[in-house]
Amino acid sequence: GLARLRILLAEPKRAVDVFHVLFRRKIDQYLLGMATGESLAHLNCLVARGGAAKTTDANGVDWYRATA
Repeated sequence: GLARLRILLAEPKRAVDVFHVLFRRKIDQYLLGMATGESLAHLNCLVARGGAAKTTDANGVDWYRATA
């Protein structure tokens, strides 16, 4: 979970960009809301533990990147 996610965050990612690391099944329109929420929970956990940082771009999109 979190270790693989942190590796993926070597380059900035949005919550929807990390689905393939957290879920084994394809995320369709019916699962999108749940999957996004779960991804945000994992990303925010990494941020809280100091393993990642969040920035928000000019369009209001949150980007997550692993910290050094």
